[in-house]
Amino acid sequence: MQERRSETANALMGSGLFSEGSGFDIFRLLRAVLRRVWAIVMVGVIFASAGYFFAKATYVESYVVNATLQFTTTKYIKVADENGKEELVTVVVAYENNDNESFKYQLKTDIMVNRLYEATGKKYGTEQIRGAIAVKETDVKDFFELQVVGTDRDFCSELMDAIIDVFPDYLRSKSSTLGISLVNYPDEPAINNSDNAVKIAFLAFLAGALLITAIVVLIELFSDTVKDIDDIRNKTSAPVIGSIPYVGKSTGLINKKPMFTGGLLITDEEKVSFAFVECFKSIRTRIEGLANNKGFKTFLVSSTYENEGKTTVAINIACSLAQKGKSVLLIDADLRKPAVLRTIGVKYDDKSGLIPIIKGESTYKESIKYVKSLGLFILPSGGITQKSSEVLDADKVREVLETARKEFDFIIIDTPPTRVVSDSLVISTLADAMIFAIRKEHAKLSEINETLDEIAATNIELAGAVFTMNEQESRGRILNKGNGLRSRRYGYGKYGGGYGGGYGSYGGSYGYGGSYGYGGSYGYGGSYGYGGSYGYGGSGSYGYGYGSRGNGGYGYGYGYGLFRRKQKKSVHSPAPANSPADSSTDTDVSTGNNE
Repeated sequence: MQERRSETANALMGSGLFSEGSGFDIFRLLRAVLRRVWAIVMVGVIFASAGYFFAKATYVESYVVNATLQFTTTKYIKVADENGKEELVTVVVAYENNDNESFKYQLKTDIMVNRLYEATGKKYGTEQIRGAIAVKETDVKDFFELQVVGTDRDFCSELMDAIIDVFPDYLRSKSSTLGISLVNYPDEPAINNSDNAVKIAFLAFLAGALLITAIVVLIELFSDTVKDIDDIRNKTSAPVIGSIPYVGKSTGLINKKPMFTGGLLITDEEKVSFAFVECFKSIRTRIEGLANNKGFKTFLVSSTYENEGKTTVAINIACSLAQKGKSVLLIDADLRKPAVLRTIGVKYDDKSGLIPIIKGESTYKESIKYVKSLGLFILPSGGITQKSSEVLDADKVREVLETARKEFDFIIIDTPPTRVVSDSLVISTLADAMIFAIRKEHAKLSEINETLDEIAATNIELAGAVFTMNEQESRGRILNKGNGLRSRRYGYGKYGGGYGGGYGSYGGSYGYGGSYGYGGSYGYGGSYGYGGSYGYGGSGSYGYGYGSRGNGGYGYGYGYGLFRRKQKKSVHSPAPANSPADSSTDTDVSTGNNE
């Protein structure tokens, strides 16, 4: 145990954003930011809108009045007449001293402000007057500009008139040689400012976008959750056997991120992608390998916490195995929150299932339901109990599983989250291997590793981890049969789409599943081929599946898996040779309205 945890710690230290070998993973940060561009833009727009309306709401018009004064001075100079006699004459010249600071100061002295206060009829406060007036230099040394700024048009106009009347006389009293003349008369008060709403909105947008970007980067740097499939490989001891796409639809012009809709089955073509189906086929191959090599047939499906997609994984693994002609029993062992029947669209039943079997109110054969549209046998929970650990530890549960092992090729058991309750650990002694669902950015890596340690202590083999709700998979990256990732962007557009069009193509009218190809009327599994009267999967182009027994094999029927929702054809599949189909309940459901 200590050695295992030591290895886990080393993996955590050596494979993150700051790993010694690879250094800082800037591309991972960029991907994290790009995945959340919609949030960055949305918050930026919210901030910009708030800034814009705030600027409009708080805007107050400011007025300005200007007037220009010329300052001159009187000088005495000696002038000689034609006879050479000198005399003193006075001349007016431009004011040469740079007394702008002196004029500013004198305009705002208490004496001057009080005179202006008196001149304006004592209607305005002295501090209001002092803050509104100014003297500014111009490009010409003896010209100065008087300025009055305020939010009241009448105040600006009246104060400027008072300054023109009072200020020149006040300055002349300080210097007898100073001359002051009004050059430019004041105009009507003009608006001096704008609300700057657009500029403020732009700055607010940048602030909001940068804030969210910083939060995303910090979360990416310091969060301890699984962000991509490499985190599972490098930071846990679980082998990866599948990576399930995040399936859904766009929710708007800004938010292009697909939203998980829940209850997704590989039989529902209108909701899931080609990559979604192929990922479960890859997992099926791994499970079949364990069955062939080690004789495993009972698999638990669990997770660290709830809402990680374990029920969806369990159901689709069972469906994928059934599509290949295997007899599969799906058991809902989540006795606290059973979800299997709800997910596949079957009405809830508390009269038959595990709990009624243990209570002696129902039998094994009475409780198993056969869902024709999926080709699955299902043993529901049969109710809800808070004492699920004690119920699952009962001898009758062991008897049920021992009987099922004799009658079915595979048994898939949906169990509660391992970190929340111990139910999966209790029933693990009755199973061969566990499949562990890990949702993107959900449980912490430390909690996942602690849960894996608890699973290892029960001596059940870990078949592998399934990475769920992975956005990268939804863009085309899928697991290949060798447990590696390959970036093959086919989806419906190429494999099954590009291969699905035209005469003789794989998947089209004359190809795989079509009228004249594999699964059609005249090809492999058709009227005159392998599989009987109407082919492996039916007579039309919607076939791939199996129907009821025909002439010499599987034939006659429409097949499930690629049928269209409007048809809602049921599958009359034969029960496994040694299964309890004769006494089980046949349930014909459509998976078109799954949760």
